[in-house]
Amino acid sequence: MLAVALLFGVTVADASIPSKDGTIHACLDLKTGTIRIIDADTDERCDQSAESSLTWNVAGPAGPTGPQGPPGRTGPQGPAGRTGPQGPAGRTGQQGPAGPTGPQGEQGLEGPTGPQGEQGLEGPTGPQGEQGPAGPQGPPGAMSTNSGVDTGFHQIPSYLTGSCVMDMDGGAGPGVTVTVGSVGFVAVYVEASLGLLSPTTDGPVRVQLYEAPDALGAGGSCETVLESTHQSDTSSWSSWPPPDGQRLQTLPGSTTGTPGRGSWLIIPAGPGVHTFELRFECVYDGGVPQGWG
Repeated sequence: MLAVALLFGVTVADASIPSKDGTIHACLDLKTGTIRIIDADTDERCDQSAESSLTWNVAGPAGPTGPQGPPGRTGPQGPAGRTGPQGPAGRTGQQGPAGPTGPQGEQGLEGPTGPQGEQGLEGPTGPQGEQGPAGPQGPPGAMSTNSGVDTGFHQIPSYLTGSCVMDMDGGAGPGVTVTVGSVGFVAVYVEASLGLLSPTTDGPVRVQLYEAPDALGAGGSCETVLESTHQSDTSSWSSWPPPDGQRLQTLPGSTTGTPGRGSWLIIPAGPGVHTFELRFECVYDGGVPQGWG
């Protein structure tokens, strides 16, 4: 007994299938049992070494026409049917033409005034008017200039590590209070000498610009403006600036500053009084405290 298992994994491409003679041609893979439909009109053939050809019709052939049967006998006349019910009434005819208009009647008495109608809907908005002329130039806004300098030495112990903290004596770096007019910005320039007091720590140590909140609670931001991982010899920190520190200046677009020529940082600020001061941050990893000068 021969058992054949057909695994229908069929691949069909855009071709003339079935063929013009109405047959479908395919190739049976003798190893996998996969059937592959082919286009015989384009001379596509099976691989005789690995496939077997299959052909079948889309529809079977039509059988022969049977003979004409004999006519049947005429049946007897049936009885007359019963009278049907009354049909429905016909449709109403069309409306006749209108008669002539009668004479004008006398003027009637004026009726009473009707009640007030409801408020109508709001009309659409009118078109945009033309641009008016520019107003005169206003007076220049007030602008103040102030600065702060700190030549002291600030050391940050491990228990004060974190962002935007003061030093171990509870103090901060230099601070300034400025009044901003209609200009709307503050220019800040910071220069500092930074260094880590222990060669066993990686830092970094940072200088941060802190803006104190105003009476309405606005402000209170703290952003890094200088940053260093410079290892310093603590014995050289006897005067300012320390000879072994890394001297950095603020640089626009940078949070670490530059050892070269720096520049002013432009900070947007609304009109009014603003107070800025320098605070510190250092990363403590278990070594001795680190410092900023």
